[in-house]
Amino acid sequence: MSEYEQTKTGPVPYTLEDLLNWPAEECWEILQGVGYAPVEALKNQSAVKKLSDHLTEKLAENHQEKKLTIISRPSGIAFHEEYESFEESSSVVKPDLAVLNNAQEIVENYFTGSPKFILAVSNAESALRDHMQRLALYETSQVAEYWILEQEQGILWQHLLNKEGKYELPTEYKFTDSISSPTLNTSINLSEFW
Repeated sequence: MSEYEQTKTGPVPYTLEDLLNWPAEECWEILQGVGYAPVEALKNQSAVKKLSDHLTEKLAENHQEKKLTIISRPSGIAFHEEYESFEESSSVVKPDLAVLNNAQEIVENYFTGSPKFILAVSNAESALRDHMQRLALYETSQVAEYWILEQEQGILWQHLLNKEGKYELPTEYKFTDSISSPTLNTSINLSEFW
């Protein structure tokens, strides 16, 4: 089964309110009103957990832990327009890892806030969605830093917002590289995690 084999489409865009009525164990997401049931890649979970623990330590060292919240699947982030209520959010993602500023839990395991950093562990089935739809959503939502990790190719793409609020051309890193995150004020040696 591919990661996005199951989709839900309807006559109107799906929203967070709809998602809350779907089976929780299926880990549904909504992008631009279309529902997707991703299959989690279990081989990535230990690396993501290790990176989450590392970032938690770094945030504590930089005295940022009280301002920032780290979340990972199955938790989600609801993106909504100013005129929408949270329940009307038509893009609700469940990133592999995210760091939010001023996070507020709106319903169990779903947050709103200002995501500063998001990591997507991509594969052949999700690559187009990660590089196109999510990239556009995160740029519009002003996510300062977005990493797309392509495990099969051993590559990480780092997208950073520029002063105009647009993503610059991404920087490519190999898993043997060290990457600096200006958003989180830390450096990470990728070989320690992947």
